[in-house]
Amino acid sequence: MNQIHLGYLLAIITTLAWGLVVIPVKKARSPGYLGVAISMPAGILALLPVLLLLKPADWMLSGINWQTGLLIVLAGLCQFPLATLFYYEAIRRAEISTVTPLKCVKSIMVIGLVILLGIEAITGRMIAAALIGVMGAIILTWSKRGENTGPGGVERYKGIVCALVACLFWSLGDILMRQAVREVNALLATPLALLAGAVVFYVWLAVRRQGRAVLAMPRHDKLCYATHGVVSFAVGYCAFFTAMQYIGVTRAVIITSAWPIISFIVGLWLYREHLSVQKVLGLLLLVASVYLVMAK
Repeated sequence: MNQIHLGYLLAIITTLAWGLVVIPVKKARSPGYLGVAISMPAGILALLPVLLLLKPADWMLSGINWQTGLLIVLAGLCQFPLATLFYYEAIRRAEISTVTPLKCVKSIMVIGLVILLGIEAITGRMIAAALIGVMGAIILTWSKRGENTGPGGVERYKGIVCALVACLFWSLGDILMRQAVREVNALLATPLALLAGAVVFYVWLAVRRQGRAVLAMPRHDKLCYATHGVVSFAVGYCAFFTAMQYIGVTRAVIITSAWPIISFIVGLWLYREHLSVQKVLGLLLLVASVYLVMAK
């Protein structure tokens, strides 16, 4: 298997991992900011065996210059505590079938950042894909007058906003990590980024004196968030960052942006969430935007 095919395979593994991991997050009842404190250490522990796959030369941290180290730290902050925190809250506040398709907006954001930084040339197809993706997100989240009145509607809007903020942090993290893995093996960069995010987040928890609240979480919720840490952080992100090294950030992001389709189906089947023509149309437009970017 050549590196290109391996990159595609790893991106598909990431897609499956991210698509299915919404189930334990949806089952948790504790606030997302407490859940992150459980998921990050779980992800780090799960990644320890992966480090055994590294060559001795890859373990030389002294070979990482300060610029690359800063990229890894910033990527870790964006990807793990920040993006994950907002995503947890989005899932808890709104339907899975509404929130998760908005993840496709991340691919449009990444493409915009890539073009802005001069990594890729802009094309008419990319512009069309971006416009169709935005249109799909609007249709997917649009509600009739009176539909979002009351506590339920307010929570739904908050969930949508949280999802979009998570997309922004994910996009920034992807770009930062894309630069970092050019110098460092992704198998090493992933746990380092996760460790950096965990350290900063635990300092924040200590300042806010939330340590006891984390320990007081129900065992069920701890297990749910730990499952997310293992499946999403250890399996999903390690595969995703490694895929970047083989096929680039744009291709990796586009392929993995298909994971909301899996979550969309899970939400409909497992949680009996409401299916409407509007949701289907919005999802199809988001899928079409991804297709336009991938088509040659």
